[in-house]
Amino acid sequence: MYSISSNINDNKIFLVNKSELASRLDPNYLKIKKEIVDNFKFPLEKIGTSFIIKDGDHDKLPENAISDKENGKRYLRAQDLKNDRIINEKPIYITEDYFNKVKRCHIYPGDLLLSIMASVGAASIVPENFQISTANRAIGILRRKPNSKFLAEYLQVLINTNVGLSLFEIEKKGGIQQRLNLSDIANVSLPCPSFEIQNTIINIYKIASETKKIKKEEAKSLLESIDSYLLKELNVNLPIKDNSFSNRYFEVNWSELSGDRLDADYHHTYFKLLNESLREGKYKYLPIRKYASFQAGYAFKSEDYVSNSKCFLITIRNIKENLIDINKTTFLPDDFLTKYTEYRIKKNDLLIAMTGATIGKVGIYQHNKNALLNQRNGIIKPDNINSEYLMNILNLSIYQEKILRNSNGGAQPNISETDIMKILIPVPPIEKQNEIANHISKLREKAKELELEAKNELKDAKNEIEKMIIG
Repeated sequence: MYSISSNINDNKIFLVNKSELASRLDPNYLKIKKEIVDNFKFPLEKIGTSFIIKDGDHDKLPENAISDKENGKRYLRAQDLKNDRIINEKPIYITEDYFNKVKRCHIYPGDLLLSIMASVGAASIVPENFQISTANRAIGILRRKPNSKFLAEYLQVLINTNVGLSLFEIEKKGGIQQRLNLSDIANVSLPCPSFEIQNTIINIYKIASETKKIKKEEAKSLLESIDSYLLKELNVNLPIKDNSFSNRYFEVNWSELSGDRLDADYHHTYFKLLNESLREGKYKYLPIRKYASFQAGYAFKSEDYVSNSKCFLITIRNIKENLIDINKTTFLPDDFLTKYTEYRIKKNDLLIAMTGATIGKVGIYQHNKNALLNQRNGIIKPDNINSEYLMNILNLSIYQEKILRNSNGGAQPNISETDIMKILIPVPPIEKQNEIANHISKLREKAKELELEAKNELKDAKNEIEKMIIG
């Protein structure tokens, strides 16, 4: 009998009898067949025997075919399928005339939609109250046949499991594809238990999905409560934003104009009222420069980057709201840590994005890794002020508005060191700062726990479902 050398990692190879090869020689197919397909508890049924399968409109959508919600029909794309449902983020509608030209790909309530391009595998059942619609070619439309052996909801659940995704993968031919062909979908063979078991599986997934949704909403609510908690502790009552037509006009004295800022938004009455509210709060109201120093990042050259080292380079993509993410990090030579000491980041330093889409976002560096800061970012080094308290202040929605207000530039706004350090902040006694920072930290930790629990709810449900169908 053939044996494998002890020098080979047996987790990366497997043996297959020649009689098992059939017409497929690719190892991925054989591995999935051996580990999954051959161990199903139920007989297999091809999707094509139970569903009519078609895709959306293949033609490029003409500009004159675009309509609005009141007068048009919904035109779905792959990005409209998310989290097992059809979402309404930037929807597209088409004219009645164009809709009638694409009758082949009309979509009805109860149809199962599957993204077959881009984010392959996202699936959703069309709700009963959803208007008859259509889609582009990135969406596969699956409609149950009269004697279908599969429930559409069961198929949707399976597609969302690792097992289901693997079964779609092995039907792909020609290596990596950006599109799943309709014939590929039709040929996918899935375990076909009784309708009773299919309904049990559907219910397991539905309960887990609902629990996940509730936990995510709880986490979101906790995070959203931070602003109101902080403002309450500072005894700050925000002015009401009035965007009515009459309030868009206001007068400013020439003496009130600041520097070279003549733009109307900068001098809007709202910001004057906001500063008054902050001044009238419970605590002194002083510029950041009295409690922190600042260091802008350095323009390190890409040719100096190395594949790995003990010197991390923090770039603008690493700065997130309230944290610094070092999962995707660039590295510099180790000797740069002594060569560029002024750009070195210390634990509990605050990092701020100074340009681009994330301008003003502040995160705290709580890692033990040695790191330098790249250009377009700044280090705020707190002194005699709680770092987390200062970060929470700067990430308040009203302070994000103030930062953006102080920025310059159009499509690519940027903010200077001077503009950051002159920002006025409420400064309570250090004991109160610590109390506020600790409370907010606990809220964030609880929200993080809920997010993890939500993620695990669905993961555990999928594992349970896979155990039900695999022996």
